[in-house]
Amino acid sequence: MSEDRLARIEEKLDGLVTGQQSLWAGQESLRTGQETLRADVANLDRRLSKVEVNQETMRDEIKQIAEGHGATQAAVARAAHAIIEHIDRRIDPLERALKEHLAAG
Repeated sequence: MSEDRLARIEEKLDGLVTGQQSLWAGQESLRTGQETLRADVANLDRRLSKVEVNQETMRDEIKQIAEGHGATQAAVARAAHAIIEHIDRRIDPLERALKEHLAAG
């Protein structure tokens, strides 16, 4: 083999070795990125589980508010009815007295 040809082969071999080392470095970088991605996905799964639990808690609390709201409305309606009855009991005698006074007058 000639010296030139041997030099070209060695040069190509050096290029292949360098390329292979770059591929290994790239592969290691991909592995690191994949591990980071897996950790991030696991973190998101944990956070999503907390969100789902909090969502269920909020639903229960909203349900209790709705149930309490119905009871509050019923209590207000009863109180309003009691006030109206009280006013009617006070106004009826006044109206009768006024009508009697006007009729006699």
